[in-house]
Amino acid sequence: MSARSPLDSYPPEGLRASSVGDDSRESSPLVASTAERLLVGIVSGTYQPGTRLPPERDLAPALGASRATLREAFRQLEGMHLIAARRGSGVTVRPLRDWNIDVLPIYLAAGAPYSRGGVKELVAEMLLLRRELVTTMLRVACPRLGPGSLAAARAAATHAWEQREQAASFAEREMAALQEIGAAAQVHPTQWLFNTLISVYVRCARLIPAFAVVPADYLEVFLRVADALEARRIDEACSVLGAYFERSDEALLRRMS
Repeated sequence: MSARSPLDSYPPEGLRASSVGDDSRESSPLVASTAERLLVGIVSGTYQPGTRLPPERDLAPALGASRATLREAFRQLEGMHLIAARRGSGVTVRPLRDWNIDVLPIYLAAGAPYSRGGVKELVAEMLLLRRELVTTMLRVACPRLGPGSLAAARAAATHAWEQREQAASFAEREMAALQEIGAAAQVHPTQWLFNTLISVYVRCARLIPAFAVVPADYLEVFLRVADALEARRIDEACSVLGAYFERSDEALLRRMS
């Protein structure tokens, strides 16, 4: 495959503030920018899995950064399991099986170079993960809910519907409404796992134009699910929401074609 230089392209504007920077731990903009440019180089194939990155003395000036900034950027990418730094051995790009899901939005932006099914297949997998995690969260949450316990979730869903003309804003608020279900039931481990996927899903919605169409029955479906959960009719809640996701996900994947 022909490798693209990380200096020739950069993630779309919608990704720049929310890719590496989510876990930057108060790092400087220069560190976040350097880490992101390295990330682009790795996912686009300039620095391929199993290979060593260039020495710091060469890589730092190529990225327009100091060696101290570059080392901080390395720490961020180590946290995403993209690289492994060993004293005396340099910095190696880790195999894809080790990568963190936070890589996904920029990997999609790069055209998913290491995936045979390409971008569409990866989006389909992400949507399936979302559906399965939401269903799991509903099943864990339902026994802890009762009448009136999902008022905040209903309000968040209404807010999402008000943002339906802005795809990324809707996606963020759609997921926030589901978060409120987990919060009301205090299903912390399940919700924390779901939260990891949410941040990736929202960044993908900023990236992929196919996310722009919001299902016309979103609010109606969410309120039906909330009613069923408060009445502890878990099978009904999962069935209604599952059917909604299947319809909307299929429509999204068709638009990607």
